[in-house]
Parts: sequence; structure tokens; C-alpha cells
Amino acid sequence: MSKTFKLDNVEYCIVRKPYTNSPMIARVDGLPIENRKEICRRFLRLHGWTNEMMPNKVITNTLEREINKILNGEGNIPAPKLENTLIKSGESHQPRERSLSYRVINETVDLTEHVSKFTKVYNYDKNGRYHSYDHIRTAFLSLRKDASQRDLLTLHLYAYLASWGMLRNSFLMQKDYKFLTPIVDIICKAKYESLINYDPFNDTGTSNARLIMELVNEMRGYFIGKTYFKEGSDELKTIDNVTDTLVTKILLGTIGCTVAYDTYVRKGLANHNLTQKVEVKSIMELKSFAQHNETEIKEILSKLNNLYTPMKIIDMYFFEEGFDTLR
Repeated sequence: MSKTFKLDNVEYCIVRKPYTNSPMIARVDGLPIENRKEICRRFLRLHGWTNEMMPNKVITNTLEREINKILNGEGNIPAPKLENTLIKSGESHQPRERSLSYRVINETVDLTEHVSKFTKVYNYDKNGRYHSYDHIRTAFLSLRKDASQRDLLTLHLYAYLASWGMLRNSFLMQKDYKFLTPIVDIICKAKYESLINYDPFNDTGTSNARLIMELVNEMRGYFIGKTYFKEGSDELKTIDNVTDTLVTKILLGTIGCTVAYDTYVRKGLANHNLTQKVEVKSIMELKSFAQHNETEIKEILSKLNNLYTPMKIIDMYFFEEGFDTLR
């Protein structure tokens, strides 16, 4: 049997269409697939693709060819953007990997001024919500390798997200904390262990940035397609969009490998003409920013507990920068 993959505990594989011999996804159990295109899109999201890279008009057969390449170890990450053109039956689509262009930061900023606003509130109120970060980080670092503690770790994550406003006006408001258990399973995978306490100062190349995006898209892949009832009604809604804010807020509080792309951080990034959404380009820019401000970031970290990471300090800076601009 060809290589397989799983989504929502359903196992899929690639089969060959009669006559054309082109690849097509199928369920291993032989049952029909109601929406082949959506299954394709969900799989590709787990492998670094974004909606921009697979427009709605692209035909399902083209997506299936890309899945076949990935299963055979031939796929490109990040994925190429597929054009809105029809591919003739049996015709091979050969994507070209796009070159990565990002801004190299060569400016030194005063991080201490912004971060001091955080530390003042943090030190004054021992039960303030800023301490929720400490609680989830402590739980993640100490419990992630103990499968018997996943329920407790999930509860910590839910409490952290609630404290930081991520349940407000979100599908998470309609779910209990156990809904996040698969997310905890994902971030605790051994393949992402190298991202814990991510060190941007000594990072070279794009491999870490691409691994972060693989993690981001695997988390998104879990949420997409899940259903929930609209508040105060029996109208069933499907999750079709997962914000950068949610997935990166989870990563900031657990692994600590990226900033949280919320409204204020994005505004702060905009003030510096930096990319405002989570993607490989933005992560590379943040790494460059960290390397150019390494001395001050390390000095700030030396005055905090060991739960804090370089990306958390950078998050504080851009948050305060954006907050000062928007208030």
C-alpha cells in the first residue's frame, strides 16, 4: 500500500485513477470522501502551505499531485503558489520554489524602556494576569514529557488563553478546556523539541523558521473544520479561519519560539516596516532584529526568571510600541 496520512483519525492514501493514472486521495477504509478538496487543503496546511498558496479556483487534481509529492518526499516547503489555471488530465504540475526575501534589521532600539512598563506591573501585582505566562510556561516545561499530565497541562493552557483574552469573541468560548488536548499533543511532539527556548542569536539559515511554520500550520489544521454552536442559538458553525493571534499566543506561552501576532504587536511591527503576519519571512526578520539587539535582550533576560525567552522580550517591545501608537 502507498504511504498514508491521518486527519481526524481517518486514514487516507494516494491511489491511481483508471486511464489517466493520475494520483487521487482515497480513504483506506474504502468509504467515500465528501469533500476531497477540503481534505487536500487541510493536509497541505500541515506541511507549510497557506490559503494564498492554494487559491479556491485551483483544481483538486493539482492539490492531489502535490500531496503525492510530499508523501514521496518530493514536495517543496514553503509551498509554491498554484495559479488559477486548469491543468489538463495527466499533465504534471512542476512547482518552482520561490526565493525568500526579508528585511535584515540593522537598527538598535531601546527595548528596556518598553519592557520596564511590563516589569513594573508584573512586580506590583503578584496575582496580575502577566503572571499567567509564568504559570503556563512552568507547566509546559515541567509536564510536556509526561503523558499522564496532559490533562493538567491542557487546563493550564486554557486558563492562560482565558487570562490573555483569547476566549473573548472566539470559538474557544463555546468549548471546554479538553478541546485543546490535541493542540497540547501537537506542541509536545518530539519533532518540535528543538524549538523550546529558541535561540535566535545563534540561528543560521531558515530551517527553524520553517519548522515553526510547520508547527503553526499543524495547529491550524486541527482547528479547521471543527464545529461549534453559535452563542445563544442552535446554529452550528464550522471553524474556517484560525487567527495568527491564537496560534502564536499559544506558542509564545508554551514553546516560546515566536511573538504573539496580536493587534498591538502587529502595529509595532508596522512602525518598523516589518512583516505583520506569521510566516517564514516575518520569523527571519524577528531573528535579525534579535541578533542586532542581542546585548540588550540578554541584559533584560538576566534580570527576569528563566521562564522568559528572547522572543518574549521582543514580543513585549513590539506590544508596547503598538499600544503607545494606538492608545
